[in-house]
Amino acid sequence: MQQPIAASDLHASVCPSQADLAHFEQLSGIERREFRDDTIEDCTKAITKKYNQFKLSLHQEAVGTALTTDVLSLGLTAGSVLSGGGTAKALGQAGTFFIGAGTAINKDVFYQETLPAIEASMDAKRDTILKTILDSEKSDPAATSYTLTSAGYDIAAYEGAGNLYAAISELTKTASVNADTAKNAVTESQNAPYFVSPIDPAIYPRLKKNH
Repeated sequence: MQQPIAASDLHASVCPSQADLAHFEQLSGIERREFRDDTIEDCTKAITKKYNQFKLSLHQEAVGTALTTDVLSLGLTAGSVLSGGGTAKALGQAGTFFIGAGTAINKDVFYQETLPAIEASMDAKRDTILKTILDSEKSDPAATSYTLTSAGYDIAAYEGAGNLYAAISELTKTASVNADTAKNAVTESQNAPYFVSPIDPAIYPRLKKNH
């Protein structure tokens, strides 16, 4: 997951800090709202910066591990050509192993196939929480019910949304719901009666005549 914002990020160990909360309680009127909104903006910006660093590190690791395994595989295979006897055979087998098992070693399946979906899940969760924060701010211009303390819980949730495990959990829930919906749709189709078109009354005389 992303690294939590620290003292060096906002001159505070948490956001909002205890000093922020104490100062907020001393304010009134428009100053109260402005301080709340400014503090929330500073916190969310700092969290977003950490989140972007987190995603960048994931992509850097993806490129680095893939490159390492590819070079190792190529090196072992080349070594088998240049060496002779049992050494060549051993190196050749090792090269084949690294190429064949490369997906497991360098996590290509995760980084190249799964990571984009997980990132999309994290982005969606963050946007949902941020919308809640913005709506709460706009619905309480006096900052009397949506206080800085209340916002602190949403800010913590916003920071916590940059988490691979949480994103995978969300994807699993969505997949489970979709699977249940699809299964129910199949069951409905299986239990549905056959549709029989009604006979046009205009052909009744012809039927009687033929019989």
